[in-house]
Amino acid sequence: MLFNYLTDINKEIILNKCNWYFGTNEKDLDLLLKSDFIFYCADQYYNVQQLREQLRLALTKGIPIIDCPVQKLGG
Repeated sequence: MLFNYLTDINKEIILNKCNWYFGTNEKDLDLLLKSDFIFYCADQYYNVQQLREQLRLALTKGIPIIDCPVQKLGG
C-alpha cells in the first residue's frame, strides 16, 4: 500500500520493493548502498546480526534509514 501511495505522489520515483529475505545475498548489499533512502519493514529476520551490520554500513555512508520491524529483534 505504501509502495502504491508513493508512486502515485511522484511518478518519477524509483522504488525497489523486495519480496524476499533481504540480506541473504551480496546483491542485497549492493542495492542497499545504492539507495538514497531506506524504509525497512520485515515480518521476519533470518540473520539479525547481518541485517544490523548492513544497516550500520548504510548509515556510515549517510543513507537515511527508517526501520519498522514487525517482530522484536531481541536485544
